[in-house]
Amino acid sequence: MKRTKGNVIRLFCTVIAVMTVIFVGSAGNAFASAVKLSAADFTSDGGSGTYFKLFSQGTLEGDSSNPCLVAPVNIPGTATSIDKIVVFLTDDGSGALAPWFRLTGLNMKTGDTTTYFVGDVTEGTTTLQGIQIPVGMPTEVGPMVYQLGTCLDGGQFLYGVKVVYFP
Repeated sequence: MKRTKGNVIRLFCTVIAVMTVIFVGSAGNAFASAVKLSAADFTSDGGSGTYFKLFSQGTLEGDSSNPCLVAPVNIPGTATSIDKIVVFLTDDGSGALAPWFRLTGLNMKTGDTTTYFVGDVTEGTTTLQGIQIPVGMPTEVGPMVYQLGTCLDGGQFLYGVKVVYFP
């Protein structure tokens, strides 16, 4: 191909277009924000069950009564979507149940609730791990308040949670 001014300009425009697609396509993760919850943020959901907040470790431990707890998640109204939840926990395998989590949003105008994730996560190990839970539903921007519920069995220690969202 002969090097002409027109060919050089076309090549330059093609390179710019490809770079734009690559950078814009991967930019979503670069702009993500997160709300972090510590074990201390969780309180009883009002049901039965015993749990322990271990101040020396900064963890929340369930027991064989499988207590359920809840924590507020302060996602700003400017959020456009919730990407994932990352749960930091250990699980020594002595409990009968896998760790369970539920992220819900409540529309303060209508009273309607939206469930973004509900279910068990894979039982872990005694090594601290971050388990990523993808959330496939977009958030409803506006008058929403969010909460994260969990039920923990014996031998499960929750260190904290990170809810990743896009502004």
